[in-house]
Amino acid sequence: MRSIKIIKLYYVLLLVTSFDLIFYENCPIPSLYSFLKMFDEIFVAIFFCCALLRGKSKESSLLLWVFAFFIVGAVGNLHYGTKLSTIMLGAYSTIKPILLYWSFVQYDFSWQDFHKFKKLICNLLPIIFISYVLDLIIPSFRSDIGIVAQAVDIRMGLRSLGGFFNRFTIATLYALLFYCFYSFYDEHRKNKYKILFADFMILSSFKVKDILGFLLARSFHIFKRFKIKYIVFSACVIYGAFILYANLMPEHYNKYFNFGEDSNIARVVLSNTSLKILVDRFPFGVGWGLFASPTSQNIQSPVYADYGIDTVYGLDYNGILFMSDTFWPMILGETGLLGLIIYLVILWKVFGKIILGFFKDTQDKRFVMPAFLFIAFLGFSIGKPVFTGPPHSLVLWGICGIFYSLKTKTYINVYNFK
Repeated sequence: MRSIKIIKLYYVLLLVTSFDLIFYENCPIPSLYSFLKMFDEIFVAIFFCCALLRGKSKESSLLLWVFAFFIVGAVGNLHYGTKLSTIMLGAYSTIKPILLYWSFVQYDFSWQDFHKFKKLICNLLPIIFISYVLDLIIPSFRSDIGIVAQAVDIRMGLRSLGGFFNRFTIATLYALLFYCFYSFYDEHRKNKYKILFADFMILSSFKVKDILGFLLARSFHIFKRFKIKYIVFSACVIYGAFILYANLMPEHYNKYFNFGEDSNIARVVLSNTSLKILVDRFPFGVGWGLFASPTSQNIQSPVYADYGIDTVYGLDYNGILFMSDTFWPMILGETGLLGLIIYLVILWKVFGKIILGFFKDTQDKRFVMPAFLFIAFLGFSIGKPVFTGPPHSLVLWGICGIFYSLKTKTYINVYNFK
């Protein structure tokens, strides 16, 4: 399979996973939404099999770590006698993005392939800009085009903007991509207005974790060399922004950052409970598909009742479910301390060289985009499963897989192509 064809298929994957929810809210054919919801699982499985069939593979040791990660979670499942289907679905949901990365590593991508991907994504900018203008001047715009769950979100008395994106976090994801493309890879016709629009998309969402993650990554990038004093400066910027947020949005702050034992916020309860699981099920956790994961939303997991949290709003299997509205508690709860350590090793093996290259020179085009995304996603992961949930995970791991080839090649600007 040619690399340019993979780029186009990857673009389709991102589009489908970015807008699948709007089909759920408006599609009269339930089977179509079911297929779209499984599209990323099917895509990654087929692509992974194709990569395996290529013969000699790169980064084979990564698969060994992934297998060890799977075994640790599966051992945890023994306590509850979990069905094999639940184990496989729960594990695949978490491991899937890593398999996408490994599959991309098996192909040799060029800077021309990257610029093709950049062009495909940036072609969306005009229609996104128009949708934001309409969203700004027409308060009912989002509901008028069929968005239901997140049609309106009011914060600090202001209405969040998301254009035609059915989720505000998807809007900030594309804003992050626009920012990277136009800031790092468009030097011959750098358009400050497009960069400012990307900034506006992130800020107008009023998604605190997304804004803080973006500020964290951006504060690291502004320095040409990474030194300890820059860490202090960046920490002060993030801390100052957080204090400002706590004072301007006290109700939102208390809702999401009250980590007391009496908290009844699903995300906080999941975090507290994962620490209890760490002790009770040391070192393996409760197993795949049973805690704080998408699979646990569909199987009536016994873990929530065992820990007395099945009456918390969003964890009670009645109406809206917030069981997968977090990330690190899922890793810690389902795979325990041993699984957390293995997952951190996997992150280091995949992103370690990129981060080190970025810290050596924050302007190096071979490292800046995947490193920028990874740092921003660390901030995002406080409140959402960006390392495992689509489309965020597919963007991060997929782009990092593409840059596995690019980091060994001299950067070539699109204007140098014939």
